[in-house]
Amino acid sequence: EMPAQSATVDARTFLTIANERWTPIKLAKESFEKSEATSDLATKAYDAYCQAMDQTLEALYRTVEQDFSRFYRRINPDDEGSFTARFTPSQGSLDFAVDFYGIDMFPPNAYHSEGHQDGMGVCLYLALMKQMLGSDFRLAVLDDVVMSVDTSHRRQFCELLKAEFPHVQFIITTHDQVWARQMESAGLTTRKQQARFYGWSVDYGPL
Repeated sequence: EMPAQSATVDARTFLTIANERWTPIKLAKESFEKSEATSDLATKAYDAYCQAMDQTLEALYRTVEQDFSRFYRRINPDDEGSFTARFTPSQGSLDFAVDFYGIDMFPPNAYHSEGHQDGMGVCLYLALMKQMLGSDFRLAVLDDVVMSVDTSHRRQFCELLKAEFPHVQFIITTHDQVWARQMESAGLTTRKQQARFYGWSVDYGPL
C-alpha cells in the first residue's frame, strides 16, 4: 500500500515549482505594498508642501501686490489713480492680472502699452526687493529701464525713487541724454554723480 515512487516525485516537483513561482509573487506583493505606502506618504508630503508654499506665497504676493499697485499709481497719477493688481499663486506658478480703467482684470500685455508695461516691470522689481530684502535692499542697478516710458511719467519715476527708497543707492545707466538731464533736474542725481562714456572697445573697455 506504499504510494508509488513516481507520485511522490511528481508531488515534490509540483511543490518545488509552485514554491519557485509563489516566492516572486510574495516578494512582488510586499514590494508593491511598500511602494504604495511610500507613494501615499510622498503624495501627502507634496500636498502639504504645496499648501504651505501657496500660503506663504499668498502672504508674500498680498504685500507685493499692494506695494506694486501703489508704486504704479505714483508713476501714473494722471490716468491710473485707481489702479489695482492681483497675484494668484498656484503650485509654484503665478497668475498676474492688472486693472484696466475699472473694466476688469487682465494680463498686463492685453491692453497696456509697452511704456506702461515697462513701468509695471520696474515697480514689480522694486516691490519684490522691498519685500524680500527689507532694510538690506541698499543697492540696485537699473539699465535703461524707462526707454519706453514718456517724459512726464519718467519724472514721476524719479519722485518714486526719492520718496520710497531714500536709502538705496541706484546706479542708472542710459543712452538717453534727455533722461540723464531729467534725473538731474528732478534732484534724483547731481552732475558730479554722473559719469559719461564716450566710447568703448573690446581691448580697452569704456572711455
